[in-house]
Amino acid sequence: MEYIRKQRWATYSSAKCKEYLRNDFAHECAYCKLQEKEVGIVGLNFFEIDHFKPQVLKLSDSHKYHNLYYCCKKCNKEKSDIWDTSLLDPCTDDIFSGNTPAIAGGKEKDNYKYIAQNDRGTFYINTFKLNSRTQIYFRRAREAHENNLRVINSLIDEILLKVQDNIELRDFAKSVFQLVELIRKKPQELDMLPKNEMFEKAEEYLNDKGIENILVYEEYNMDIKMKANGNTYYCELVLDNSIEEKAEYRKNIDIEKLTTWFEKLNCNFGILFYYPKIQRMYFYPVSDEIKLSETSGTNKLKQIKISAKHLIS
Repeated sequence: MEYIRKQRWATYSSAKCKEYLRNDFAHECAYCKLQEKEVGIVGLNFFEIDHFKPQVLKLSDSHKYHNLYYCCKKCNKEKSDIWDTSLLDPCTDDIFSGNTPAIAGGKEKDNYKYIAQNDRGTFYINTFKLNSRTQIYFRRAREAHENNLRVINSLIDEILLKVQDNIELRDFAKSVFQLVELIRKKPQELDMLPKNEMFEKAEEYLNDKGIENILVYEEYNMDIKMKANGNTYYCELVLDNSIEEKAEYRKNIDIEKLTTWFEKLNCNFGILFYYPKIQRMYFYPVSDEIKLSETSGTNKLKQIKISAKHLIS
């Protein structure tokens, strides 16, 4: 298989769905493997959410996370409502890798064309038009990009090694100039991945408050790892676009989610409720304020209260 997706509580309409998918699919198209950094600053806008089994089938679980894939606009358009059980699944089948991949090639020696190894490989290539001029151009550019990085790193290492060994260089000045030029060029080859605005603003909020944090996108909706009250917590980030500031907010947490957290997570965990329109963030330490015994019974939701004591200020 090409990708292993994490267990998430997200659906097609969830605010965080696309961000979860882009992380589970390594910031690249699940079908053709085009990478975000290969399309520059428009990366996020060039990628979409695809229903692997298309909506036209009217399946009851069509919008659930396990049926959603991160893909580029081109592949989403080519696939459209096409469906056949023989279509290779990037999350279960060996397509480009593994012991017996369905598709080989794609390098200079193959004129950058993919070569099907079986009928399913042929159907996959034809469905996404992987041997079109555009796709071949992407693969050619990718290989050139990778080669440039190798040359740059090799030359930088060679120059630094000579300087470290104190070898007298007649052309030392020239070497330094060359090194500076390479260092200047390297960042151009290593484009930064775009960030999801919601997560970026939440990260900035915590940084501004002096709270140590890092985006982790771990299993079970654990989005952010942060330090609070002398402890480390894994937290789900929940967005609320309300514009009314209240003394107390009442929130509902799914009992199934709570039970999973208590049973699967071997760490402190909580929820960050972020209100970007009023610039407020509240931290509710679930593992401190709720007990596993409170998740039993017939109720599907657990109500909690968020107040001033939870405000991150």
